Amino acid sequence: MERYAKVYSDCRLSRAKRKSCNGSDIALREQSRPAARDLIENFKHDFYTAITYEDDYAYYCNDPPLLYDSDIGIQNYICQPHGHGSPINALCRWYHITGDTNDLELAEKLSRFVRQPQFWQPETEPEFFTGVERAHFKGHIHSYCTALMGLLKYADTANEAWLKEFVRNGYEWIRNTGIPASGFLEKPAL
Repeated sequence: MERYAKVYSDCRLSRAKRKSCNGSDIALREQSRPAARDLIENFKHDFYTAITYEDDYAYYCNDPPLLYDSDIGIQNYICQPHGHGSPINALCRWYHITGDTNDLELAEKLSRFVRQPQFWQPETEPEFFTGVERAHFKGHIHSYCTALMGLLKYADTANEAWLKEFVRNGYEWIRNTGIPASGFLEKPAL
């Protein structure tokens, strides 16, 4: 868990650093400042050392689901989608900046882990809905939004149309759980 916490905090810090650099990956790429590249390399070190490889995927943490109802709903697999969406996003951004194919390969392995069927099970829906194939879930919306944003960044970077559609389906699922016009989103349940 300590390894995961370090990677997660680096994701949050890299986002803050990116914003402090005028918020633009393109600016970093065009300027090619050695200090910016050194910063990226320092962050990347923890991303690669804190990982567990298994079969054709990789992960930072794989905690059991939290299936009890809490103040923010059933959290389910909170660590897996939330804790891997940000690193996927960061690795894809770093790939665009540095061109290092290792970043894209790790993002692919992390996205394979996040796309496992056990993470995409809705609370309730008719069997014929095939929610697993359409990014339906039970759990904390913010966690799954983070996962979907990371998957979208990877899908865009790797040009995987089917994954973009998976993310779009997840977005539509989320939109139907509250009052989209007002921005109110409730925990997913039918």
